[in-house]
Amino acid sequence: MVSFKSTAVYMLGASTAAAQQIVSHPHKACSAIADNFSYEDVTVNFATFVPAGTNISLDHSGELTTCGRPNQIVPVDLCRVAMFVKTSEISNITLEAWLPTNWTGRFLSTGNGGLSGCIQYEDIAYGTQYGFATVGANNGHNGTSGNAFYKSAEVVKDFSWRSVHTGVVVGKAITQTYCQDDYTKSYYLGCSTGGRQGFKEVQKFPHDFDGVVVGAPAVGFNNLTTFLTPDKWALVHDDILNQCDDLDGVADGILEDPDLCTYRPVTLQCASDATDTSACLTAPQVETVRKVFSRYYGDGANNQSALIFPRMQPGSELSDAFIYYNGQPFP
Repeated sequence: MVSFKSTAVYMLGASTAAAQQIVSHPHKACSAIADNFSYEDVTVNFATFVPAGTNISLDHSGELTTCGRPNQIVPVDLCRVAMFVKTSEISNITLEAWLPTNWTGRFLSTGNGGLSGCIQYEDIAYGTQYGFATVGANNGHNGTSGNAFYKSAEVVKDFSWRSVHTGVVVGKAITQTYCQDDYTKSYYLGCSTGGRQGFKEVQKFPHDFDGVVVGAPAVGFNNLTTFLTPDKWALVHDDILNQCDDLDGVADGILEDPDLCTYRPVTLQCASDATDTSACLTAPQVETVRKVFSRYYGDGANNQSALIFPRMQPGSELSDAFIYYNGQPFP
């Protein structure tokens, strides 16, 4: 994560001072947002001028308790705008725009993580620190559970792409209103699900941004979840060590270089007449494990196979069995 942020600092923070402009009468301009900003399907909940160094308390009630963000320090003087944005007859997003008084003329949209319906205030603050008018949204639902997706295609649509794009459109409009000028450059910053959101924006709305910075993009989201229990993954882990531990010359319970391990889970497959499968894997489970530890290829140019995504590394199975390897809800 450190290297990802360093990249973002280099790309997004370059030449910050050269284009700065000061918003005239920021207190008054911020209050005017609450009173006068009008945009289709947008309700401004509040617009408040916040001085640099303020530690603001964030909504930490109900499903938002799972977000783990009770407060956030504001790095620069800014106008904080919170909005309710209707995305369909049965869906909406909560959107925030943080608009710095010392503005560089640049706009930044931020993403989410996991199944998250949590505004990543730390990323918004990070953007404003470098003079960006920055927005972030709750991705169409509150908290870290996917329960809101159940029988609600519109909420899924918000999560898939509409929340980010809507935030970009509304965010640029409110930035222009507050700063009394149009943006010069528009960027995106996100990691994991946020990385997927960035790629989806490039694919679906290529004119939203001049550039995107994405980390660990969860682009094959549905395929990230597999269906073995942690106990079964523990069996796999032991079998991986049996097959690969001594490849480095020392059997010490450590895979010195996981790239050297070509794991074959078929050794754990249950007998066809087995009645107790607690200490072995069924044929579908063997196939699941094989796919997890196999590279994913697609059709490339000239009928050649192209690498789409690398495999998961052997050795990841113990920790990830409790995250997304077991088919259970995760934050």
